[in-house]
Amino acid sequence: MKISHDLMRFLKNRAKSQGITQVMIANQFNISLPTVKRWYQGKGLSLEQASQLSEFLGISLGEALVSIKNTTQTFQYTANQEKYFAKHPEYLAFFDNLLRGHSVKKISTRFSLNELKVSKYLLQLENLGLLELHIGNKVKLLVSGEPVWRKNGDLVKKFKNKILTDFSNSPAQIKLDKFHLYDLLNYDLDKLILKLNDALQFATIASNRASVSSDKSKALGLRVSLKGFNWSLDNYLQ
Repeated sequence: MKISHDLMRFLKNRAKSQGITQVMIANQFNISLPTVKRWYQGKGLSLEQASQLSEFLGISLGEALVSIKNTTQTFQYTANQEKYFAKHPEYLAFFDNLLRGHSVKKISTRFSLNELKVSKYLLQLENLGLLELHIGNKVKLLVSGEPVWRKNGDLVKKFKNKILTDFSNSPAQIKLDKFHLYDLLNYDLDKLILKLNDALQFATIASNRASVSSDKSKALGLRVSLKGFNWSLDNYLQ
């Protein structure tokens, strides 16, 4: 199981800020100093041990992952890049896999891409200014972090309605798929918003926990919408 470098960087910085040395961690967990050094490199550290190390540093693993998520670097595609991706979404999918840390070899194997097609993808992504291509299909990404689509840009126009339509039309595979109308007092509305924010925060923690776990996870969509709604059966009383 692979522990992300972002998580280990966060835990190392937290330990340093609290004056906790590698020797102290070795003593706490009854392990050798070389083992702690390997942990700091993200090697030989299980998810359970990462959770225990987080707790020792005064934070839960979920809270650590949320903190990392909130400080994740973002970038925005140029208008030209978005225009091309909107017309050729397969190139966006290929680059998205690269952004997620997958190697060219792993992508080509997973999606059964032949060498010619892989070279075509890489050359075009280089032409778009998103990567540098080196011998042996080695790549250096020129952007990093989480891509943020341009507001009202080509990608939003291309995919937003389709994503929402596919999500709405998907059969409920999990136990909750409900829509209700409510009348709420302002006091209860404020409390409901707090509870919904708690639920969203938990979903973020759970998603980040899945990203560092070796267990199989499910891809799910979560849409929360709380807004004024004027429809009522009373409108039919004329």
